[in-house]
Amino acid sequence: MIRVESSDVYEALAARWCAAHRAVRARIVAGHEAGELADDADVKALASLATTTLYGLAIKARDGTLRARLRGTVEQLMRMWPRHGAA
Repeated sequence: MIRVESSDVYEALAARWCAAHRAVRARIVAGHEAGELADDADVKALASLATTTLYGLAIKARDGTLRARLRGTVEQLMRMWPRHGAA
């Protein structure tokens, strides 16, 4: 349950998360429409994966994870990305 004294903070953070998710999804949709992604790419799932990864990376960075390890996570995610024409 949200505590009354922190509900404004919670609402502000939720609004930021939604805005970030919409921006990421819009870019993925544009890439899909431009043929950058596999035809069967699930845009909604990719947007969720990307934003969830971004927030996870932010938490890990805050907790002191080394930049190289964070970069490795991003590089692995991008290797898994469904590119057009990839087999």
